[in-house]
Amino acid sequence: MIKEFAIQPEVMSIWAHFRELRADFEVGCGRLICKYPKSWTKEVIALVDRNIAPEKNFGEIRATAIKNYVTAEKHRFIPARGRTFEPLPKKTWQQNAEDCTLPEAFDGIIALGNPRQKAAVLIAGEFDRTASPFATRKQIDVEKTPEALAKCASKLLLTCIELIIIDPFFNPSINGFDETLLEMLDIVKKRPQPACTIIIHVRRPDVFIEHVQRSHYENKLGSDLPDGCTLQVAFWSDVPGGMHPRYLLTELGGIKYDWGFDERREADHVNEVILLENDRVEELRARYATPNGKCQLVQII
Repeated sequence: MIKEFAIQPEVMSIWAHFRELRADFEVGCGRLICKYPKSWTKEVIALVDRNIAPEKNFGEIRATAIKNYVTAEKHRFIPARGRTFEPLPKKTWQQNAEDCTLPEAFDGIIALGNPRQKAAVLIAGEFDRTASPFATRKQIDVEKTPEALAKCASKLLLTCIELIIIDPFFNPSINGFDETLLEMLDIVKKRPQPACTIIIHVRRPDVFIEHVQRSHYENKLGSDLPDGCTLQVAFWSDVPGGMHPRYLLTELGGIKYDWGFDERREADHVNEVILLENDRVEELRARYATPNGKCQLVQII
């Protein structure tokens, strides 16, 4: 659901191309830029300093805009995650990007040319933004199965430092609620460094006994938690604006799951999944920030 693009450093350092592309990448757009290779940011900045900063008039303004984008607007990027890269004289950047298939091939590559006529390569400034591979779907129906619900968030799960699940009805002691989260944890385990903080936000039961609630989560999720991960549960008696929608939030972006995370369903039921704009994610992260007088945060593991 979220596409991963590689953008040639030379493309991002050209003002006309940067200006055209700058707003098209974040989770809410269904696209992220892979910082490929690890030196990608430094390469863009070096090209900007050489080609844009010396310009008269708006040179410094444009250079600063590009530098801020590639260094500060972190919600638009996904790390390379161990993708291999063979520098010159073995391969050009574009040859590397086209040949890179692990952990998976790029959904799209934006470059200054397409000499090998690859379907995934888009020539900067010349491609149809309404056609594949650039076109995206930001709202889709998916099956209410753990595998399908987790797959929607796989790009986030492979990189996030903090994973926030908001579902007022989440209850690991009822069959169906824990399976999707366990599927998500399996994706987290595939990362080179799986450690992250997991926080689940739920309604506080009318009868709340902390050690009983802790045991429910420990028994269902404890043995499957990736090494180095911590699990907390925030029990809310009330949330400003109410607590009904279900969300998956990370520092990179977020997704709304209309029917929540449990797999209980009729045979033909689907779940509407909606990619959230970054401004909305920040609003929600602030709303559910803890500690709070109406919230009890319990450390599980």
